[in-house]
Amino acid sequence: PACRFANAHAKLLAAEADSARHAAEVELNIAPRDVQPRLRKNTYDFARADAVSSRVNAEMQEILRRNGNLPADGADAGASMTGETVRTPVRDEAKPTSGLSAHLPEEGRGDGESWARRERTPLDFSGKLLLAPLTTVGNLPFRRVCKEYGVDITCGEMAMATNLLQGQASEWALMRRHPSEDIFGVQLAGNQVAAMGRAAQLIDETCEVDFIDINMGCPIDVVCNRGCGAGLAQKPTRVQGIVKTMSEILSCPLTVKMRMGYETNVPNAHKLIPKLRS
Repeated sequence: PACRFANAHAKLLAAEADSARHAAEVELNIAPRDVQPRLRKNTYDFARADAVSSRVNAEMQEILRRNGNLPADGADAGASMTGETVRTPVRDEAKPTSGLSAHLPEEGRGDGESWARRERTPLDFSGKLLLAPLTTVGNLPFRRVCKEYGVDITCGEMAMATNLLQGQASEWALMRRHPSEDIFGVQLAGNQVAAMGRAAQLIDETCEVDFIDINMGCPIDVVCNRGCGAGLAQKPTRVQGIVKTMSEILSCPLTVKMRMGYETNVPNAHKLIPKLRS
């Protein structure tokens, strides 16, 4: 026999579907349809980020050379700065350049100095309540609740730069933003100058964020063992390279979440912060 409440069930399901559809319409930073396939096929144009990271890598290598920290066996110094190799995308000359680069004058493409002069929207944190990025906790529904209770600034959960560049849907979900989040940032973790630069360009061109935060505080072993999170603080020169590269690429402010030091009795934040400011 048919359920006497079937009509009510149908209406409930329809209401839930409408609610889900409405949420999809109002949420921001949902990856454009063509971006993830291009990332997976390695055809996204990262010329802008690559130009900046290459120059910064050369500068950082010179610092290491002066300090006597380059490999004595003549190994590629670039690998020591960038970590894993980042593949160069295959570009189709018949296709227009992606993202913002397609609408910029030629002198602004691939030139780090030109991009560094882009106007940035200032962001004042003083006197505001900031909800720190919380992995596995600080998802979008949680942040919406916190906004109702008076939080001024919200930040997404930690996202791995390399996973974003691979077009992983689970990582892109961490970029999502609700309209109620009037001041919103995303947090990136990584240990490669080139990869962090590319991730910065990607977010700058496809997402609406007010700032990007570099994770230099995560203590999880699987993260630190890769030289990310708190482990990144053990490589001051690489940190400088990442910060310099990202700050030149981004049109929004760049922040760093860090600890006093990687080891309890060996603080180094007081030495690292002045270098990052410069």
